[in-house]
Amino acid sequence: MILVCFGTRPKIVKLAPAIAELQRVGVPFKTVFTGQHLGLYEDVRYLVPVPNYSLGIMTANQSLTDIMVSIDNRFPKILKENKTDLVIVQGNTSSALIIGLICFYNMVQVGYVEAGLRTYKK
Repeated sequence: MILVCFGTRPKIVKLAPAIAELQRVGVPFKTVFTGQHLGLYEDVRYLVPVPNYSLGIMTANQSLTDIMVSIDNRFPKILKENKTDLVIVQGNTSSALIIGLICFYNMVQVGYVEAGLRTYKK
């Protein structure tokens, strides 16, 4: 099973083509929405399927550490119950870091998508 994880509007925009390709070729996958940028999600939700899982991590005035701890408390269960082979994350964010680390500790491969927007190279 493949899990595709996103939580912010930019992640959804950048992962939407990968999700569409998985659908096109018939590869089974599920989506995990961290719940970051919940208000901004409404602007782009039409780009991706309704999430199979929503971590609902956002709270008022939380730090990046709080985000990572919340994901660490919720994501491993999803990883295990799906017998996950690959997790796809996007960007250089706290959520991508902690999801990647959780996958490493659970010996699950990580696919990393980055658009190269900061390198100015395609």
